[in-house]
Amino acid sequence: MAFLGLFRGMTPTLVREVPGYFFFFGGYELSRHLLTPEGKTVDDIGPARLIFSGGIAGISLWIAIFPADVIKSRIQILTHGSDRVPGFFETMFKIIRNEGPRALYRGLGPTLVRCFPACGALFVAYEGTQNLLKNV
Repeated sequence: MAFLGLFRGMTPTLVREVPGYFFFFGGYELSRHLLTPEGKTVDDIGPARLIFSGGIAGISLWIAIFPADVIKSRIQILTHGSDRVPGFFETMFKIIRNEGPRALYRGLGPTLVRCFPACGALFVAYEGTQNLLKNV
């Protein structure tokens, strides 16, 4: 049973990750497109707009998936040492019933403040590395 504990919270993780990356990369590509000056390509937007697009990507991801992340974390924490693993919806309804719907968003503000510069830097590094490798 200890081995199966490694997979505790796997379903909520998938519920979080699949749509999350849709919003992450979708937010990045859409913001890059919207920030591209007329007559230029998305590859010519410069580092400031690239950082901003990365920040928008991170914010898009976390706003979309934060409730699922809270539920996943609760499942993983609350079931430690227990054989019974509560389901995604069971945990969600328990949180809403006991703490209110706002509990699903507790901690979102600091997460958004942290993710904006982190994701901006991530995409600057990604695009810079991609350009470097194209020139090699």
